[in-house]
Amino acid sequence: ESTEDDLADINLYQLLYPASPYSFECGGLTPDIATLSNEEVRAYHARFYTPENCLVLVHGLVPIASIQEALDEWYDQWLKRQGGASPNTPEQAKCWADMPPRLSAPASRVVEFGAEDEHVGSVHVGWSGPTIADVETCTALEVLFRFLHEGPASPMAQKFTECDNPVASEAQFSIDLRLRTAITLEFAGVPNALASDDGTDEDDDQDGSDDGSGSGSGSESGSMGSAGSGGSGGSMGSEYPGEMGPLEAGALRAVLLEKVLRPLAVDGFPKGAMAKAAARHSIKLLEECEDEPSEALQGYVLPELLFAASIASERGPDAGCSRLNLAAILKDLEGKDDAFWQALLKEWLLDAPSAEVVMVPSKKVAEKKAADAKEDQEKRQKKEGKKGLKVLQEALDAAVVKNAPLPFPPTG
Repeated sequence: ESTEDDLADINLYQLLYPASPYSFECGGLTPDIATLSNEEVRAYHARFYTPENCLVLVHGLVPIASIQEALDEWYDQWLKRQGGASPNTPEQAKCWADMPPRLSAPASRVVEFGAEDEHVGSVHVGWSGPTIADVETCTALEVLFRFLHEGPASPMAQKFTECDNPVASEAQFSIDLRLRTAITLEFAGVPNALASDDGTDEDDDQDGSDDGSGSGSGSESGSMGSAGSGGSGGSMGSEYPGEMGPLEAGALRAVLLEKVLRPLAVDGFPKGAMAKAAARHSIKLLEECEDEPSEALQGYVLPELLFAASIASERGPDAGCSRLNLAAILKDLEGKDDAFWQALLKEWLLDAPSAEVVMVPSKKVAEKKAADAKEDQEKRQKKEGKKGLKVLQEALDAAVVKNAPLPFPPTG
């Protein structure tokens, strides 16, 4: 929760899912974890981490009977530890059971992160995506972004990374699978126009930065920001005239929308480009299944299992595992005309509000975090004393031994 990537993810999902449990960090944040007792953690695990809530996905040349036998043996041992019967817990409402709404207005947030080098940060842009059941639209968006950012000749590469004055070292795209998916773009290695040659920030009091806690601040009023706002002018040309250049809030996002995406929506795509992108996407999927079968299987099968109820309610109970039938979808996409791709671009990217998180490097934040951690450790050591610390260490050692994982498959 203090690294650049982690802070970017946390803040972006807070903006994309403001009224949903998806806005929370699934692993918890340190200030919250510190308030939990061991009893609360044990009770939570006993309530939710049960075989009834578990999915086992097996692939490869493995006899199903031997897998079932091992699972049955493990389950019998688990039942004995529970007193002979599975805990009769009532059906719980899952926090991810309700479909999150689409983002209603543009949002922007500037977040400082601790870094020794203040010369480069990153910009993260996200949109609310289709529902998890809408495999056709999700696949079409993946093909669209393959055209937009794959290879040095792609529109995004020519504008941001492979140009005379690059404003990013790379751009990465993903569709994060949730009940409502998230379309995300990360621009890494974005230069900070305010960083001086000695690695310090020329402006120690930047507006819109956080207080060093990593919790981010800035504009969330719906304003998309302006590439021409603030400052007397950066060093990245007329497209990024703000003090911080492409790290100015809203600047890089505005160029992406108006200089890369909108011309395609108005003028169309190069002849045959989208058919070739769909064919390349099909080849890439086959290569993924051949090179990384485990990851591919998890990526295409697990979502269908985890969100089966939602998918069935939207597509019908007999829809089947549509993510295992992408070949037919991609073949259909190869025949789509410009009007289809222009409509897709407008609906999900241009006409849809987006969220933006600008990650600004700060040496002061890094120094403050290190000082705070040292001060906190010294306070705890002083509070417990040598005798107290010894008692805590003994309790920790005993807990590690007591909670050592059981062998699987069981040995007897």
